[in-house]
Amino acid sequence: MFKIYYNNKILLLSESAIADNSFAKISFLQKENIKNALKIFLKDKNALNLNIYELSTEKLPDFISENFKLINAGGGIVINKSNNILYIFRRGFYDFPKGKIEKHESVKNGALREVSEECGISISDLNIEKKLDNVYHIYFLNGQYILKNTTWYLMKFSGDYPLTPQITEDITEIGWMKKSELEKFSSNTYPSLVDLVNMIADIV
Repeated sequence: MFKIYYNNKILLLSESAIADNSFAKISFLQKENIKNALKIFLKDKNALNLNIYELSTEKLPDFISENFKLINAGGGIVINKSNNILYIFRRGFYDFPKGKIEKHESVKNGALREVSEECGISISDLNIEKKLDNVYHIYFLNGQYILKNTTWYLMKFSGDYPLTPQITEDITEIGWMKKSELEKFSSNTYPSLVDLVNMIADIV
């Protein structure tokens, strides 16, 4: 099962249809109807979530490449010595530091670089503890739909100094929150991050 977020909606790609009435459902075998179903999902703000089923794992990469431009990104859920969680505030929403992976750069190194650049943290003060789930979301840019695949890592911050938000990336605030404040974060973040926040709550 492959969950992709688009604004407040979900595109679910699966081998079997799901039993959820909040989803419109269409078989991947109905080739002539897939494009139209995707068009409605992407362009109609009132459209239901969409479940495209009977889509095998082997055919998934081709389906994605035919319908979206894929961009890979990396980000960090950063924990400090007090077990607080790093957050940023960007364009009116709470977020975690992340960004696009550059050519010839590993996802791990890209994630570390993005956290460093966006938060003013020395890479030498960051240590990757474990890989978390990938998060997928769609957005529209320059006349095409982009599917961003963000790989998230749990990171430890060993330093003890003030952090600096990267203003050029529209980050206006940066800080540390306690686990008890995750609910506030979830109430004003992107839908694609809510599952990740719930996972963090079980880890921290």
